[in-house]
Amino acid sequence: MYGRFAVLPDEAQPLQRSQLLAALSVGTEIIQLRRIVRRLGLGSELDVALVAAAAGNSAVATTRLAILDHVLASLPGAGTGARAALRARGGVLAVVRGAHPTCFVFRRSSARVRFTEIDLFR
Repeated sequence: MYGRFAVLPDEAQPLQRSQLLAALSVGTEIIQLRRIVRRLGLGSELDVALVAAAAGNSAVATTRLAILDHVLASLPGAGTGARAALRARGGVLAVVRGAHPTCFVFRRSSARVRFTEIDLFR
């Protein structure tokens, strides 16, 4: 991804630059989130959401992420597991409000979330 920033055309608009940065940020967040939820035994919950997101099914993806967040919130509130769950909940929020690493951006408009493909390098 950093290489894409380096070769980004001068004609790229600020919005395009910010979308690429969002994709990088959320991609990084998903990697961290994956590690945490696997330690907590919830990796399959995240995988279902990410498969739906990759398929462009934003309704299922956001529903599954909401379910994951609910499960994380219901974990016992003591010790290292509680801190990991809290960090994972923050990661879920970052993914929903950011971008998917395959360059699909979650767009929030009222209660709906949809995906928009970013193609900066035609």
